[in-house]
Amino acid sequence: MTERPGTCNAATVADWCDVGRMTIDMLPDVALLEVFDYYVNQAREEEGEIQAWQMLVHVCRKWRTIVLEYLSHHVAWIFDFSARRKHL
Repeated sequence: MTERPGTCNAATVADWCDVGRMTIDMLPDVALLEVFDYYVNQAREEEGEIQAWQMLVHVCRKWRTIVLEYLSHHVAWIFDFSARRKHL
């Protein structure tokens, strides 16, 4: 069976339907952190910052890992900064 010029078979059309689609688990960690940061800033007044981070940690293993790594680096930076200020 030959196709007419300018027509697509079903497989090609299905492939085109997925162009530009992305699920949240395809996003890089940096992009997820931006989304998380926005959420935490919005939820800060209603829920509190700690509760907002806790909500994110309970979504899935990937989110938990991203949040905990981010928070551990953030806390380490704060303590390091505090220690440096004491020596100045």
